Amino acid sequence: MCTYDVILLGGGPANLLTASVLISKGLKVALYEQNSQLGKKFLVAGKSGLNLAMDYSYDKFIEGYYRDKNFIHSILKSFPPKDQQAFFKDTLGIKTYTGSAGKVFPEESAVFVLKTWLAYLKNQGLEVYTHHQWQSGIGINHQIFNLKTKEVRTVTAKYTVFGFGGNSWNETGSDANWVTAFKDLGIQLNLFYPSNSGLICTLDSFIFKKWNGEFIKNCTLRYKDKLFTGEIRIGDGQIEGSPIYHLNAFVRDKLQANGVTVYLDFKPQWNQEILEQKWNPKYSLSKNVKYLKLSPIFPSFYKSLNTELNPVEFIKKYPIKILEFGPLDKAISTIGGIDQGELTSDLNLIKHQSWFINGEMIDWDAPTGGYLLSACFALGKHIGKYIISLSQ
Repeated sequence: MCTYDVILLGGGPANLLTASVLISKGLKVALYEQNSQLGKKFLVAGKSGLNLAMDYSYDKFIEGYYRDKNFIHSILKSFPPKDQQAFFKDTLGIKTYTGSAGKVFPEESAVFVLKTWLAYLKNQGLEVYTHHQWQSGIGINHQIFNLKTKEVRTVTAKYTVFGFGGNSWNETGSDANWVTAFKDLGIQLNLFYPSNSGLICTLDSFIFKKWNGEFIKNCTLRYKDKLFTGEIRIGDGQIEGSPIYHLNAFVRDKLQANGVTVYLDFKPQWNQEILEQKWNPKYSLSKNVKYLKLSPIFPSFYKSLNTELNPVEFIKKYPIKILEFGPLDKAISTIGGIDQGELTSDLNLIKHQSWFINGEMIDWDAPTGGYLLSACFALGKHIGKYIISLSQ
């Protein structure tokens, strides 16, 4: 039997932050991960740049959590993005910088960040066990299965922090195989749904075939009174990207048989009046596109409408009907999981006093672009600080 002050189950960023807090205070801590390595989802997210946060004021940043801004604010306020960046710099020696559109990135790659972070934790005394899968637990005792040796280990800890993740990106190990065990323990779980997901829409198939993998840059998506600016990627049968991911929260409960119509603005820098003044009726469509510096994708969009109306009518208000979310396994994250009502304000399970729930196992929502990671870091710090207070 192995005995610890705290065991961490799952090796994602939320639990790594918790480990950093606990280890700094000298607690005996072990981390168990079913995958061959820690932070696989962290690494996948970092392939396109590890967007840690946005260089916004706190008040503006917290608004990006939409339905869960009150829940996240209660956690994030004591460990905001600026403090998170200070942690990376002061503890791990990794500086950050602000890129385009206010996005905050580490100066090093995601691989380097994770490698440095793990080296720090192990040097401080964290015991790490990969290929180990949690099977069940009662109170301070847990049964953990070694996937290599096929042996079951009994582990005892005064406190346990669960950070298994949700049910997206199965290739990274987020397979939600913990759900049945928690249901059997009487914990209320909400169904998983895609978040930060591509959206399936009525765009013609030839657009997806011709422009697959290409981006519509510097565009704006409007849904009712909401505007989302950024880049939209033409994916494999769906549209993706930051504006789409922010839109997720607003159309999730509205998608029905008739779909939801949103409007794409290919030239948000100009109003309609300026566009009409600059549009030259003597030019061809392609020449106007080049002259106005529109996305080269616009002509395909316009032609798919099969209309005789002037193309200039659709530059700022191109209609796209959203039909449904993309597949759950292809979503970047999920909503669903353990209901917030099952937890205290310190993320302690009410029905199991020595257990804490971390990261995406909890039912909360956030867009990518730094919001998701920032909240996970803050959740991890919050749990770590509370366990330290209990241990003193």
